[in-house]
Formats: sequence, C-alpha cells, structure tokens
Amino acid sequence: MRITFNYPQIAPFEVEDEGLVGVFAPREPVERINEAAALERGLTDPIGASPLAQLARGHRRVLILVDDLTRRTPMRLLLPPILAELNAAGIPDHAITALIALGTHRSMTRNEIEHRFGSEVCTRISIHNHAWNNPTMLVNAGHSPFGVPLRVNRLVREADFVIGVGHIVPHSVAGFSGGSKIVVPGIAGEETTAATHWAFVHQDMGRLFGQRDNPIRETMDDVARAVGLDYIINAVQDSRGVLRWVVAGDLVVAHRRGCELCREIYEVPMPGDNDITVVEAAPTDIDLRQSIKGLCAAELVTRPGGAIILVSPCPEGVAPQFPEYLEYGFRNPARLMHLAEAGVIPSKVGAMTMVYVARILERFRGYLVSPGLSREETEQMNFRHAATVQQALAAARAETGPSPRIAVIRYGGEILPLVQRGD
Repeated sequence: MRITFNYPQIAPFEVEDEGLVGVFAPREPVERINEAAALERGLTDPIGASPLAQLARGHRRVLILVDDLTRRTPMRLLLPPILAELNAAGIPDHAITALIALGTHRSMTRNEIEHRFGSEVCTRISIHNHAWNNPTMLVNAGHSPFGVPLRVNRLVREADFVIGVGHIVPHSVAGFSGGSKIVVPGIAGEETTAATHWAFVHQDMGRLFGQRDNPIRETMDDVARAVGLDYIINAVQDSRGVLRWVVAGDLVVAHRRGCELCREIYEVPMPGDNDITVVEAAPTDIDLRQSIKGLCAAELVTRPGGAIILVSPCPEGVAPQFPEYLEYGFRNPARLMHLAEAGVIPSKVGAMTMVYVARILERFRGYLVSPGLSREETEQMNFRHAATVQQALAAARAETGPSPRIAVIRYGGEILPLVQRGD
C-alpha cells in the first residue's frame, strides 16, 4: 500500500498489505455544517454560566486570552461575534485587550498576528504577546489552593473580566487542550508553570492522555479560578479544521462537555502492541518540541521494545526557546531530573518534556524523519536518523524480525488512541 502524509516535502512510502494492521486517523464527519450557526448555538446556550453579554455587563476592562499559531483555533471566525457580545454588554472596543497565551512558545510577529486574527480585529482591539520570561510583565497573584505560586501576566490584574478562547483536542499531559490551559501555561510565568507541571513528573503520562479530570488538569483549573478566568469559549473542530461545536461558559463544566464532544472526532480504536508505528506529527509540527505529541500517541499502541517512526517537517528546528534540548538530548531521564533539580537545566518546564521523551526512547527505538533537522541534531536528540520514511521503515523492520505488525497514524498530534488489546 502506498501512503502519503500531509507533507509534500516528505516522500510517500510503501507498506506491504499483509503486515499493515491499519491506517488510523480522526473521524471525518460527512455531514455538512454551518460553522457560523454552530458558533451562535454555543454562544447563546452556555454551559454552567449565563450568556456572555449578561455576565460581562457592568465591567470596565475585558481581557481575552487567545492561543497562538501552533493551534488551529478559528480565531477569525470566533472573535468578531465575541466582540459583538461584549459591545452589546456596553463594553467598547477600546476597553478590550487580547493577550496571546504563548505559554513558553515564541512570540508571534505582527504579520502572523494579523493573519491569525484578521485585520478587522487587529484594528479594533489591542493584541499583545505574553512574555513568560520577562519579570517586568508578570505580577504575583498569591498562591493556588495547593500552594502553587501564581505569577501571571500583569494584564490579568488590570482587567476585571477575563475570557479564555481556544480549542479542544486530546493532550498527553493535560488530558485535553483548552479550558484552564489558556492560563497555565498560557499566560503564566516560569515559576508557576514549572510548579504546576514538575510535581507530576513521576506520573505515568499514558494515564493522563485523554483523561479530562486528571491531577494536572485539576491543578490548572484551581490556578485559573484563583487568577480570575471568568469564562471560556472553546471550539471543537474536525481534523480538516472545520468547526463542529462551540462550548461556552464555566471553565470546568463547559470544558468537560467540550472534551466529550472532542472524543467523537479524535478517539480512534487501534490495536495495541504493534511492532512498528509510523506517525505523522500533523498538525503540531512547527518544531520538534511540538511534534513530540505524535510520539506520545504512538507510544500507546506500540509494544515495548518496538519502533516508532516520527515524521515531521519541523521548519523551526528542535525548540528555539529551549537550547538545553540540543545540549543534553532526550536521554538518561534520571540524569535529566537531577540536572533540573540542581538548576543546571534552567527550565523545569522544558526539563519535564525532556524527561518524558527520554523515558519513551528508553522503551522504544525512535526514528525521526524530518527535513528541518540535520542528522547531527537528530542523533543528538537521541533519535535514529532517516532521510525518508521508507528508509526508516526498512531499518526498523531489519531489527524487528519477520512479519512485523505495522500501524500508521495520521494527525498524530491530535489523535486519541483507544487501545484494543488482543486476548
């Protein structure tokens, strides 16, 4: 069978039919949908809260937290009706600010901002990048109920009504994206994000993936409430980016409903214990750090000692924000933990990902097919280099033995494998 991924710069590859257990992808609904109508239904029928225009009335300064270009949230579609709701509540455009919840991602350029949010929105309201590593842009907001120190963007303290706008897809650590994740790590400082995540570094991440109510998410919810996230508006799209549903309202109740809807698209039954899993990182493939989400999905359906072939263009390389990735690579998780605890690796946010991936690469043979990384960079990160998927597949088969079970995963950055074990 000839298989082509979503990357024109990466050659198609062949898999013998007798060894292929399946090509798996999120469900693509065939029914047509009116995206504007889906948005209107979500805004007029909020979950666990009153309609936005009613709740926002009487407030003076509104802050809208929005996600960045690494997410597929249809901001051009969402933001104008949201602004209309706020205007209807008596809040003028000049009293509304948007803050791009970058977490620890790079800042967006002005051209990227205009492309993502639309020229109309950009001329109506001010839009700012969050600066997680700039102390002058952060303020103390006390502590969460679990003692996590809260350092967040100062614009939150200057607003008296805060809305989080994002989308919901499966996530390997937070269970799902969206909801309170727009605050932590979205607009938090290093200290808050590190404290929220590092406490769970010993967790089996496979037990968090696709579980909405897991310990990390619960901590995020507590922090978001303590900081003052008043309302969320989250989109649920299919793998083509078509808006299927919008959930609005309370940051927990509405998000929980959105996660249920998300499962209808992204939860895919797959056989477990495959010998070789080939996974594309789309659509989370801007760099290796984002592409790791595909690796996390493949981990769930590959037998211990098997091979995972991660396919991603990585146009921005490994992770521009974390040079320590290239310095130490994804190897020896115990040493990485020690270096992070000792402060040698400066960011525990980055170190958590390093530890997590290093653990995966201890249990599986990891191949990387990426035109964005050199052989030297690939091997420094503890992956095996291959110029093509076909080359990686041949190398993996040579070490696997006769008649390997091969699974192929599309949209690995957002899929949620529902593992089916044999008798």
